[in-house]
Amino acid sequence: MTKYSVDISGLKNKEYSFDFKIDENFFKLFESDLMQNGSLKADIVLSKSETMITVRVKIDGTIELTCDRSLREFDYPISVEEQLYYKFGDRYEEMSDDVFMIPANYAEIDFSQILYDVLALSIPTKIIHPDLQSEEDDDDEEETFVFSTADEEQEIEEEKQENEESDPRWDKLKGLNFNKN
Repeated sequence: MTKYSVDISGLKNKEYSFDFKIDENFFKLFESDLMQNGSLKADIVLSKSETMITVRVKIDGTIELTCDRSLREFDYPISVEEQLYYKFGDRYEEMSDDVFMIPANYAEIDFSQILYDVLALSIPTKIIHPDLQSEEDDDDEEETFVFSTADEEQEIEEEKQENEESDPRWDKLKGLNFNKN
């Protein structure tokens, strides 16, 4: 039984609340460069019934991240809530991201991997230090992708040609044929 496990074997059909501290020791359980330190509190509310267990996980605090651009470390605030479902069955099976089947005689649920996954998914893909956020907002405007087809481009070009006033000097040159084959 780990520090982040809950013994469910003797629980009656009602609601229970558990608190876990997430700190440097928690992150040492996982070999990852993404997260290595933080100061967070995880509140887990477990509602047990005859056929299933519903778990509400709420994590609040800060996690230490490294900026992708400047490599400076900073505290990133996190406030996230997830709901998980454990259905009683004959074997252990992960049915989806938030639904698990567990044997009816299952003794404990270890929440360490779930807490880590919830934290990992709450971190942005592009980690930017708060001091550089205004620069990042400017960069996002420049990274706009516009899709057009060749037909649309041809229509736009024809529109431009119609709208342009022609210069008589250039009109005479348009009539020249340089192919002498």
